[in-house]
Amino acid sequence: MDRASSVTVRRATLSDLDAVRRLDRELIRHDRRFDATLIPDWTDSAAAHQWLRERITGRDGIVLIAQEGPSAVGYLVGGRCEAEEYRRTAPMAEVECMFVAPSQRGRGIGERMMRQFLRWCADRGIGRLRVVACAESEGAIAFYRRMGFKPYDLVLERPLRRSRRSPHLSPERGRRDRNRE
Repeated sequence: MDRASSVTVRRATLSDLDAVRRLDRELIRHDRRFDATLIPDWTDSAAAHQWLRERITGRDGIVLIAQEGPSAVGYLVGGRCEAEEYRRTAPMAEVECMFVAPSQRGRGIGERMMRQFLRWCADRGIGRLRVVACAESEGAIAFYRRMGFKPYDLVLERPLRRSRRSPHLSPERGRRDRNRE
């Protein structure tokens, strides 16, 4: 049996929540190399816990888990999303989070999870899919391009200095922008 066929990709259940949260922590650690504003312990927040539970049990989202034996080696979270009001497009969904353990990459696990998510989308009449990736995460961007994604938007940011008039502006204050809050 080849190594890829020993991995099962399936829909996560609430009993997988701890494994999904462990993988999400790994994703944040990985992505913080590219985005220092990611909150390291966001996965342990009540908002994250509720969001993952809703994606696992709700109708508008899905969590997939890739498992080799008893070990979770990857996950994908996705669901329906709204297009910007100024766009006319088919119903949309978003890959909100996706991670494959570095030791497991190159085995087709990410592709298998993405293909299962594409089937989930097609079954729900979704006609357009998007994903946001850290601009410096060349591996993730290359993967998404191989899966048929093309650049649509470019978001540029810059930090602002804290001022007396605007005490809430602070480059140190980050938030995890993954459609979770």
